[in-house]
Amino acid sequence: MFSKKRAEPSPETMVISTIYLPERARNWIKEHGYQQSTFIRAAIEEKINRESGFQAQVEIKEKEITACEEQLGKLKVELKELQVIKDNWDKQQSIDNLDKTIDTAILKIQYANAVEVANDLKELRPPDMPWRDWLKKIAGRWKALKS
Repeated sequence: MFSKKRAEPSPETMVISTIYLPERARNWIKEHGYQQSTFIRAAIEEKINRESGFQAQVEIKEKEITACEEQLGKLKVELKELQVIKDNWDKQQSIDNLDKTIDTAILKIQYANAVEVANDLKELRPPDMPWRDWLKKIAGRWKALKS
């Protein structure tokens, strides 16, 4: 940990400082053969290095958090894109299922024309679809199956 040899002169500018040490600490330093000033100087350097190390660790974690936040942003964009694709797929599946239901009704039930089918299946009409468009859709399926 600390050398018991006399410290080499430091290239740094030194300042004189007076500190108060607990007697127990001073006795321990003497019992272990350290020079008081050398021991204290080394302890201060160690503390500075440790604190600097903690600061470095904090900075590393901050960089990791920033990188994770950037990755999270990219993943959120990907998620939105996937949700759009899924919504479009769900919409297409709904249309396909509706077409299959209409086809089954036209083939299994004896209807005179497309208007009867449209009236019979009116509860399946999407709420945002006007009646005229619903009738056109049914008529299109009717023509495709009856021709």
